[in-house]
Amino acid sequence: MACRAETRQGAIEILTQRLSPQVVKGPGLMEFPLPAEVKSTLKRMIEDLLAWQAGEIAWADVTRGLLLVGPPGTGKTEIARLLARDAGFETIATSLAQWSSDSGRSGEILKSMRAAFSRAQTLAPCILYIDELDALGDRNRAPDHNSAWTDFIIGGLLECLDGFANREGVIVIGATNHLAKIDPAIRRPGRFDTFLRLEVSGPDLLPEVFRWHLKDDLPSADLVRLSQMAEAMSGAQVAALVRTARSHARSERRALALADLEAEIRNLRPPLPPSQLWRVAVHEAGHAIVAAANGAAIPVALAIGSGGGWAAFAMPAGHQTRDDIRADLCRLLAGRAAERLVLGNISAGAGGGAESDLAKATQLATATEISWGLGSSRVWLGDTEASLSRLVLDAHLRQRIETQLARAETGAMQLLTRFKPVLIDLATALCTQKRIEGTELERHLSKVTNMRAEAAEDVTADFS
Repeated sequence: MACRAETRQGAIEILTQRLSPQVVKGPGLMEFPLPAEVKSTLKRMIEDLLAWQAGEIAWADVTRGLLLVGPPGTGKTEIARLLARDAGFETIATSLAQWSSDSGRSGEILKSMRAAFSRAQTLAPCILYIDELDALGDRNRAPDHNSAWTDFIIGGLLECLDGFANREGVIVIGATNHLAKIDPAIRRPGRFDTFLRLEVSGPDLLPEVFRWHLKDDLPSADLVRLSQMAEAMSGAQVAALVRTARSHARSERRALALADLEAEIRNLRPPLPPSQLWRVAVHEAGHAIVAAANGAAIPVALAIGSGGGWAAFAMPAGHQTRDDIRADLCRLLAGRAAERLVLGNISAGAGGGAESDLAKATQLATATEISWGLGSSRVWLGDTEASLSRLVLDAHLRQRIETQLARAETGAMQLLTRFKPVLIDLATALCTQKRIEGTELERHLSKVTNMRAEAAEDVTADFS
């Protein structure tokens, strides 16, 4: 291309244009809607990468591995893309599915894997993004007919990761929805130095998610109210919602309006029938009352949308004692207990996905038994993330977990029975207002918090 230039200066300009990375305009990673703690970690990482490129720090001081964990649609791929752009790195996106696209034979997959790492080294500085990292499997799972294949593939990945530890300019980012399915050897420091957990955006962050996808559209729109309607939507769902609303506006040959977004949310989430609305309100109010009564967490907000209910809590820094964990188990199962107390039966609202009340309570109770030495044995049987896989094979462990959960639900029921008038009042207000927070929530819970010390003593005694 340079030889086609008529002058020396023209050749230089062509070479410069072809070899220099293009400057991409638009908001960067620091504008992407993320929790403050996640954003601060990524900011430090970008600063280190820029400092290394400027020769200010050695490659040995740079964080070279990042593991992003979270449910679908929480921005894992976008974080990798923006991180590379802000740091001035090239990007290669790959996965086990891509490595096995030509052949499922382990030798061919390993060959494709090594080619991806080799290409990243050639393009350095470069970010190698490995999506769906859990697809490789875990060598510690129960033996099956795929065990030898898994051992071979993971061994090959570990060899690639360790081989790149001392080669400058390559950052490896892994992404997964299921941390427990990833082999512990992959997760150890030196391979993935930084671990970031991403969650579906809460009410404080959801307006920023809408603003990110709306870009310059609707600059003065009330995104707080819109976010309340879209409670618990992931970033990917918000992006799809905005695209559909824009398409609808274009079909009518007009600019996007806030009403387009509201209409799309109503289409996706039709209003709850009155009976279901009352059940959801009782469920969420139950969580708040038990948390306020036993000190497991501080209730921050309760909300109901067409998609269901939601409760926000300010959680303590970490579980320290057996009583702390038992109190939190009561909080997690208080929704079920409240439904049983007020309505006489329970629904499936406490179950479902990995973020449901039952899933969180089961994982917490299992960790006490096999990881933390706070159950019936002092023996350590596995790490917290992999704890649930043992429940499938260990009937005795399942029974111990069931006992913990049953006691927790009983404890929650006792607290809610004591504060049933408060439960009814709070659920009634939530049905009417759809969202309660701040001083109004404190007012409803004041009768509970005033008796917190006495209630907490009773709950602790129930587990003795």
